[in-house]
Amino acid sequence: MMRKEIGKRLLELRESRGLPRLKVAEDIGYDQSNLSKVEKGTYTASPELLKTLADYYGISVAYLYGEEQEVPKELEDIGVEWISFAKEMEKEKITPERIKRYIEVIKNLQKDL
Repeated sequence: MMRKEIGKRLLELRESRGLPRLKVAEDIGYDQSNLSKVEKGTYTASPELLKTLADYYGISVAYLYGEEQEVPKELEDIGVEWISFAKEMEKEKITPERIKRYIEVIKNLQKDL
């Protein structure tokens, strides 16, 4: 059942952030007992509620439906550009140590200019 999966994801999101259900309910202006039912999968959440909760947790509604994975905060902070760069360097078999050496060479060249 889709509502059970959505409820499970919502519960995991709330608990992983250490948030009490009452706080979430108050923050979004929703009834705590109904939020509990949504998390248990015994109550079907409206599309508006799902959008509100997705925005609150900083995820997409598609994630609630299992269509995409939540991006870990550490990776989100790094940014897509840096992740792409790291993958490109890995593909070229350029290690982080080698990149550090390149940076040192460039710094030394800049001093000579």
